[in-house]
Amino acid sequence: MREPDYTKWVDMARAGTTAASLSDATAGDLDLSRRQREVRRPAGYSDELRVVLSSSTGTWGALTIFRETDGPYFSLSEVRLLSSLTGLISDGLRRALLLDDACADRLDTGMLVLDPQDGVDLADREAEHWVDELGIGERAGTRLPLVIRSVAGRARAIAGRGSGLPTSGWPERASELGRTVG
Repeated sequence: MREPDYTKWVDMARAGTTAASLSDATAGDLDLSRRQREVRRPAGYSDELRVVLSSSTGTWGALTIFRETDGPYFSLSEVRLLSSLTGLISDGLRRALLLDDACADRLDTGMLVLDPQDGVDLADREAEHWVDELGIGERAGTRLPLVIRSVAGRARAIAGRGSGLPTSGWPERASELGRTVG
């Protein structure tokens, strides 16, 4: 996200560009884009069409449409068509978000406490809902979604750097530290 590249969301939004194809932005040389070279092409994709879903009420989302390697580049008329629809789609997203927020039974923030091996020590109803919603994917033996394990690992790494604690086993070491300091 921080690397310079073509048709980045933030650049498009700042420029007021609602839709752009990578092929147009790179004059047909897709590999000028690092995202294309390292992610899209190896996954079997060629051109991409990015759409910033904005309206007079703000930016409400983004859309990326891909073409497979053997497909044609997106035409100017396809880019224009998607650009002409951004206001409608944006307003629909805004309304859907507002209606979703108005639902009384909507689940919000949950609390999930993990053990050092990423097992669940404690989870409230909302956290269980979100874990179920994320799904564990198709990896055998996986207890939690990759995104949760990644965030937990990153939090442990940050906690370890900030306090001199190691990145694994930090809860036990934190309680030892608390006994020493307190």
